[in-house]
Amino acid sequence: MLDIDYTDERALKGAARDYGNNPLDCLVNCAGFGVNPDDSWSYDADMVLESFKVMTLGLFLATKYFKPQLELSESIAGNNDEGENIGYRMAKAALNQQTKTLAQELTRAGSKIRLLAVCPGFIATKMTNFRGKDDIVKSCEGIVNMVLGLSAEDSGSLKKWNGNTTW
Repeated sequence: MLDIDYTDERALKGAARDYGNNPLDCLVNCAGFGVNPDDSWSYDADMVLESFKVMTLGLFLATKYFKPQLELSESIAGNNDEGENIGYRMAKAALNQQTKTLAQELTRAGSKIRLLAVCPGFIATKMTNFRGKDDIVKSCEGIVNMVLGLSAEDSGSLKKWNGNTTW
């Protein structure tokens, strides 16, 4: 497991370089950024842009730099957390479209890489002010089972940890 700062492109590139030419069976892009304002109208431009930088641009760059290692094993998964505020949801909507678009491009290029955006549910964490309703163990088990059963038809889709399509 690698701990990577998604806001630092040099760190992402360096982590992929340091990983070497080893096959990477699964890249779980799990980045979340939320500031928990009182409501959506409390967001300012910097807060929304930081969400996009972490959860969209950072995940794209991680996938970009680890693509050679993923191609060695021909599998990939993206993990996508869900949120409840406007900045978070806007960034995740962009990530969902990015996942679908990149999956289509990879398929057209003849790649066997599969992309999947995964929503682990509303888990009780600091980011959610510990208000989550979904069980973290069941969520993790569901995500593992989903990744293990990933098919070409699933590539580019968004699914919740329990297999339901959430978009």
